[in-house]
Amino acid sequence: AIEEMQILLEGRAGLYLQKNGATRKFVGAGPGMIIGIMPFSRFHESPGTVVVEERITMFVLHTRHFDALMREHLDLTTALVHHMLDRARNFRSAQLNDDRLQSLSRLASGFAHELNNPASAATRTAQSLTGLLDEEERPARHLAAARLTDDQLAAVDAIRGECGRGSKPRRALDAADREDAIAEWLTRHRLDVRAAQALAVSDLTMEALDRLAATVPADVAGTVIRWVASGCAARMASHQIEVATGRIHELVGAVKGFTFMDREGVPEEVDVARGLADTLAMLDGKARAKSATVHLETAPHLSRVHGFGSEINQVWEKLVDNAIDAVGPQGTVTVTASDRGDSILVRVADDG
Repeated sequence: AIEEMQILLEGRAGLYLQKNGATRKFVGAGPGMIIGIMPFSRFHESPGTVVVEERITMFVLHTRHFDALMREHLDLTTALVHHMLDRARNFRSAQLNDDRLQSLSRLASGFAHELNNPASAATRTAQSLTGLLDEEERPARHLAAARLTDDQLAAVDAIRGECGRGSKPRRALDAADREDAIAEWLTRHRLDVRAAQALAVSDLTMEALDRLAATVPADVAGTVIRWVASGCAARMASHQIEVATGRIHELVGAVKGFTFMDREGVPEEVDVARGLADTLAMLDGKARAKSATVHLETAPHLSRVHGFGSEINQVWEKLVDNAIDAVGPQGTVTVTASDRGDSILVRVADDG
């Protein structure tokens, strides 16, 4: 129990708290500041450990003298009460700032992880693109030297055009069956089966392959297949880079929307629906790491509110973050927003 009031005359001390498995300095005190218990103070246990950081000189008064102090020195007692209120206010402010920093640290860590995945994918694919283009160029030169007829060129252009079309999504089992079928066709025609993977991701049909085999000589067909497969692989790599950089753009947009970056710190009309969407985007990595599903349901034409957008988004972040912590694996968090009179009602519900 705390039984003394200490007035620091010189030197410094710090209050250190145990938080998240680590000891961190929370607040500091220097000359002229008062630590310990004061008259009318309601706390009797220290929230942490006081560490002397510099050699200190202090005036110490035990609580047994408080009655005489309050009875005989009313002005001093009044000053001490004001000091106690200021100290409580500063302590609460430090707590709020610490909570914000902890929240920001978690968001930054999750954002860095989310950003690293598409950035690594884009870098890795871009590095492979040069080799893919070189592989496409070699058979192209051989085709130019083959002096194909107009009909043969038309068959080559047709198969190249089918490969260039955007492919439709396929289930993993269907994609594997398609690759096996193309590999069997290539084996049957004594062609390189390594092209099967690149050809399978396109919309190339087996009929187009049969027309090619019937139109061009066998040795030229192998060159055409290598050229078409290299083109398919290069276009797929380009698409993967587009998807990865698009994801990076979305993440950066979510951060800018969440923090209201590049905007003055003045109240404005805030789009709550957009703020909720940006907040969920920031927490998407945490939800996926826990295999949790987060649903957002906002009323159409949701009203705007007047306030500080970044501070409002911090409220959503705290609520949704707590809800994700509360659910178990495969859990569900539902966020809804609707107009209610001249107010907006936002609910965050979880099944944890």
